[in-house]
Amino acid sequence: YWKRLALATEATADAVIITDSRGRIEFVNAAFTRITGYTLTEAIGQNLRLLQSKRTPAATYQAMGEKLRAGEIWSERLIQRRKSGTSEGQPGLFNEGLLTPAGEELCDLFWAQLTISPVLNDRKRLIGHVGVMRDITAEVKAERELRYAAELQQNIIDTAATAIFTVDETGRIKTINRSFTNATGYTEQQVVGRHCSVLKGDPCLTRCNLFNSANPGPVFRKQCRITARDGKVLTIIKNASATRDDQGRVNGGIESFVDVTELVEARETAEE
Repeated sequence: YWKRLALATEATADAVIITDSRGRIEFVNAAFTRITGYTLTEAIGQNLRLLQSKRTPAATYQAMGEKLRAGEIWSERLIQRRKSGTSEGQPGLFNEGLLTPAGEELCDLFWAQLTISPVLNDRKRLIGHVGVMRDITAEVKAERELRYAAELQQNIIDTAATAIFTVDETGRIKTINRSFTNATGYTEQQVVGRHCSVLKGDPCLTRCNLFNSANPGPVFRKQCRITARDGKVLTIIKNASATRDDQGRVNGGIESFVDVTELVEARETAEE
């Protein structure tokens, strides 16, 4: 049993750390060495503070200590520090060669998901802890890139001079941009979640071309009328297209429009 347990511990991709009741390291597996650069010989007898980074708030370590002293499981994302000079080939979240204000090389830092559990004897007394640590640097980097892309997309939409809004497959408004509010007077709180018929579109109220199975395809430069929040009827030129999920099924739509009311009124006046 113990031999199989040892083999399993060595085979796992996550770092495994076993400490005594005072937090001194008694065992680490091969993954610990691969992630941190510290060998078993170097780690034995050391405290887990060996990996602490000054970029992690002191409150995080304080919360960890309180949980462990209470005999509870502690789990958290935090920035850890590798053995200096062993970061080559490791996923990097930080620019190499730079120093943090704390004097730490950024290339030696990594994001980790660390879970520490108490080990109790037959008398329910604490005799040590077992920690499992996973390097999540690549995951955190991917999350940040996705968040940046989403924020960039939203900024582009919000700064567009064209009013833009999206709906779900039932026609309920999901998102709007600032130009939509400027044109219609409706804020997010007033229209998101409501059916797009709130705009009293003509001919949209009687015939929705966006979800018209008999006439599939995008709507391009179509002149319509909608009613703003103050009751004013606006003439707009709109584009619209259905959105689809990864199975090709329609799951909503996106519409954009420009208010041409003044232009149309000016033309009608000139024709008179």
